[in-house]
Amino acid sequence: MNSENSQRNSSVQNANELNSQRST
Repeated sequence: MNSENSQRNSSVQNANELNSQRST
């Protein structure tokens, strides 16, 4: 369960980074 949450958190972080890159 913890591993699933950490994986989803990393995926969300990656998406956030992509979004921030696109906004620039």
